[in-house]
Amino acid sequence: MPWQHLSLLAASIGAGYLFGSVPFALLAQRWKGVDLRRFGSGNIGASNAFVVAGKLPGFLVLLGDASKGIAAVLLVGGLTAQSPIAEAGAAVGAVIGHDWSLFLRLRGGKGTATTVGVVLALDWRVLALSVGVYFFLLLASRYTVISSLITVAAIPGLMMLREWFAPGVGPEPAPFVFATVLLAALGYLRHWDHVEHFLQGREPKAADMFREMRERKLKG
Repeated sequence: MPWQHLSLLAASIGAGYLFGSVPFALLAQRWKGVDLRRFGSGNIGASNAFVVAGKLPGFLVLLGDASKGIAAVLLVGGLTAQSPIAEAGAAVGAVIGHDWSLFLRLRGGKGTATTVGVVLALDWRVLALSVGVYFFLLLASRYTVISSLITVAAIPGLMMLREWFAPGVGPEPAPFVFATVLLAALGYLRHWDHVEHFLQGREPKAADMFREMRERKLKG
């Protein structure tokens, strides 16, 4: 890769990281007066915001986390004439920023909502298919997190199949495919405890997980 491309990639990752580092979960903390890092699962993300702070704050955190991924890709793309390398770099940077926020001493969430946002910005068709895959897996398995992880792992393959499900659009840019491979790896890294629980037969199904979340809220 020419040094110009490497410089563009590095700058795009940095810009995306700054976007991703914005801790929208603090909205719930300021609104409800609770620190998500001390209640529920301790995770700075939409799922824990729903449990600890309630539906509306949780929805706002979800929207904010997804929106910062969308904004990172679209803004960097707009400044670089839609360079696939730059957009892919911004996508990866945004999720890294959410997972290890500059403003939270390198702590953060697990990146699910931000990943949804960046995939939407990279190619909405792939996200639409991914949502269908997720709900199919959820109905078949009843495991929320495992369905999400399998779906994230399938996104690079869906991107490579774009010519099949969107004829006339052309192939997906290779940087987008590489970016989603990295995003899948980040997803598994941040959710590895769930993978271990699933392999050990201890991962709760969706209904059990929601019941546990309600109990945590009552204890908090």
